[in-house]
Amino acid sequence: MGSNTGPPSGRLFTIDDAPGAGRGVFASRDLAAGKTVLVANDLSVHVLFREYRGEICHNCFAYGFGAKQPVKDADHGLAFCSEQCQRLFALQSDELCMTARAAVEKLIRRRAPSSQPNDTPQGPRPTPEEIGSAWEIADIQTTLIRGGRLGTPGRPNVPPPPPATKAALRGLQRALSTPVAPDVISFLLAAVLANYNSYQIAAASAVPWARLQDLEDDPAPYLSARELDEYIAAYLHLLATLPVALLPFVSRTILHATKSRETYNSFGIRSLDDEGVEFFGYGVWPSASYFNHSCGPNLARKRDGRAWVFSAGRDIKAGEQLYISYVNGGTSELCSSSGEVVGWKDRAGLLKKTWGFDCVCQKCKQEALSYVTS
Repeated sequence: MGSNTGPPSGRLFTIDDAPGAGRGVFASRDLAAGKTVLVANDLSVHVLFREYRGEICHNCFAYGFGAKQPVKDADHGLAFCSEQCQRLFALQSDELCMTARAAVEKLIRRRAPSSQPNDTPQGPRPTPEEIGSAWEIADIQTTLIRGGRLGTPGRPNVPPPPPATKAALRGLQRALSTPVAPDVISFLLAAVLANYNSYQIAAASAVPWARLQDLEDDPAPYLSARELDEYIAAYLHLLATLPVALLPFVSRTILHATKSRETYNSFGIRSLDDEGVEFFGYGVWPSASYFNHSCGPNLARKRDGRAWVFSAGRDIKAGEQLYISYVNGGTSELCSSSGEVVGWKDRAGLLKKTWGFDCVCQKCKQEALSYVTS
């Protein structure tokens, strides 16, 4: 798959500039229908929603369709479909990682709200300037937390923290008394551990994190002021909770950068045997993030455990750009709650709201023309 940084490379495709769409993936040779183009197994950061934590295998993402997974690890908030999956998961997590998971699980149980908001945070989205200002205020509070933790007895070479004003201390106390959004703090914990592992484990294990940093970022990734507040609160809670050895990997730069890359590049983790009805998490596979969207895609995609498999949906000529669909878990149709296919205007609206672009694919052009002339 090429070097540890930069776009992936392969025998069947190249990454190049795509007019009006940044970079794209192009076939470097003729591809027969059904030909596997890419197996993306470089999951860099992900979250499984709290409400599904007992029903999803945390290693292979197998779904129990309402039934609990048989192997439970309650101390760390994990569940597995088999002891083999539990062992495979353990190979990716050293003692420090598991200590961190246990600490966050304990925090969630203590600080999570009694009921989760069932509505998606609504706009207006905070601007890049508002986001920067909010994180700068958080930096003042992080100085107090880092100083308090790193300046504790037993660390004589660490200078004491600067004197804190009463207002700063009150602000910090308010921040650490706020409820914790379980899915937000779990996502940020995944970012911390991925960054930590990239420094501790050489070679292949570092590739997903390194490639994540090369992806396109969203300058305004938070859906609302409430969501921005949830991310900053989770950041402060992690600083106050995680083992001291992990604090160098808990930073505004790391966590905000991860969020800003997730919004344009994440794939939903859905159930496999019911057309993806159940949506129980999302993650970023950097090597899969260079495919652009078309409402009439020429690639099919399917999740296989922790990997995504992309194959030619029809015969494809060398030089053609390779497209996937971003809507409805990879299908080219957007359906209403009743299962009825909705038109191009609604599809275009979803793409604009979620991914920030106006779709000009051939299918949209044809449907738009039919709409105007009808």
